[in-house]
Amino acid sequence: MMQKLLILFVLLLVSVLSTGCAQDDSPADIARFCLTLDEVNAGVLNTDSLAELDGHVLVAHTLLQSSPPSIRKDLIRLRDTLDAWAGAVSGDKPMIETFEQLSDPRLIGSEGRITDYIAQYCGIDLGGTPWVEAEAGGRQDICKAWPRIGTPLTFNNFPNLPDIAGSNYFSNTFFISKWAAFFGLDTIKGAFVVEPGGKAVIHGQYPNTRYFAFHPNDMDLNNLKTLTDKELKPDEGSTNPFQGIASGHQKNYYTATLEFSPP
Repeated sequence: MMQKLLILFVLLLVSVLSTGCAQDDSPADIARFCLTLDEVNAGVLNTDSLAELDGHVLVAHTLLQSSPPSIRKDLIRLRDTLDAWAGAVSGDKPMIETFEQLSDPRLIGSEGRITDYIAQYCGIDLGGTPWVEAEAGGRQDICKAWPRIGTPLTFNNFPNLPDIAGSNYFSNTFFISKWAAFFGLDTIKGAFVVEPGGKAVIHGQYPNTRYFAFHPNDMDLNNLKTLTDKELKPDEGSTNPFQGIASGHQKNYYTATLEFSPP
């Protein structure tokens, strides 16, 4: 009985190893992919008639056609995300849905594995920051007023890298509805409900940081007017440390108002 179990275990182990070996990239796979990459970098693809993002989609799709098995899924994710982004810019897809794909930590892993593969096998290493496929920043109890949190780990991905990858983001969503109050709704799918013409009053303490600001966006993620740290008027008895020198032990507070009215 023991011999049969041992033989069965060996057979299972051989089966697992064989399955793993079948997924390994052959020298021909690697050579074909690196050659395609060299051709793309040499300008073989004509993207002159394409919008910028459509050009990126074409590049990703071309690399996918010559992809080694080990990074095929990652290239598919990269291509599909870029394609969704292009569709959002052209108006064919809601930007808010595409943003979920762009901020998905799995995209970080795909980009990282593709980059590492190219550096190791194709000899092209542009350096850059380390990548971490962390869990997505979700609804947390750290700060109930700002339930969604983005950190340098969860934001360490394209297109945020490198411009905002070092930033911490605390965010929430406001849903404008004139009927929500009638039905007694103060939140809809995690968003705070406000009536048209209403406002949200924000009381806060100036943080000990190099820079902070409020960055409003609409549902298509268009940037609205930013309210920066030095523009925030201090409450009575407080001073704005971003306008001058303040005591390191003094607690300074501000009040900001976000109005949901026509421009």
